Amino acid sequence: MALPRMMFKDFDQPALIEMMVFQYVIGNTDFSIYALHNVRQVQTAAKVFYPIFWDFDISGLVSVPYGKPDPRLGITSARERLYRGPCVTMAEFEPALAIIRQKQAEALALFDLPALEYGSRRDARSSCRSSSGCSTAPRP
Repeated sequence: MALPRMMFKDFDQPALIEMMVFQYVIGNTDFSIYALHNVRQVQTAAKVFYPIFWDFDISGLVSVPYGKPDPRLGITSARERLYRGPCVTMAEFEPALAIIRQKQAEALALFDLPALEYGSRRDARSSCRSSSGCSTAPRP
């Protein structure tokens, strides 16, 4: 059963930061931990909570025609990055960034799948490569 109104502090912090950096990298702002919008939490037997995100259609990576960010966020395009996670130090960002850097080539290779049209592949690559999150920390 989902627990409503959870805050950043309620989650496993390394896992939360990894998920938030991933959301930043793909340009996804269409979620809310507090309102449980496009996110759920799972709880271990040790009572540790982890965020589970889904529904990435309004992300810069997917870039659907109807994909407009919420105007309250102050960005005009899903390709515009906005970090929506907790404020943390560079030292706390670094493990998540290391994972992104380590997996970047593998992730980019996914855009070569035959099921993707050329334009979709090109757009997704462009979106991922334009993300400063692949090499540096998001700017909160």
